Amino acid sequence: MDPLRNEVADLVQQTCKIPPIAAADYGKPLKAMGIDSLDAASIFLAVMERYGVAVADEQIELLNCVDKIADHIASQRP
Repeated sequence: MDPLRNEVADLVQQTCKIPPIAAADYGKPLKAMGIDSLDAASIFLAVMERYGVAVADEQIELLNCVDKIADHIASQRP
């Protein structure tokens, strides 16, 4: 499995204080995991702090699962 996806899943789990996310659920919408917009904002702040990758406001709704967040981070890295 992709280490970046695993890291993002751990970051989401720790930031939002939810149970661990199974790899099979990496494509599951964050809302379906009980993550609200305030939690999502905390996730993207943590992404910026940990990976140095900014998330524009218009991208937030599009980055709605672990897979998409990990893809965004990977696309923004040098």
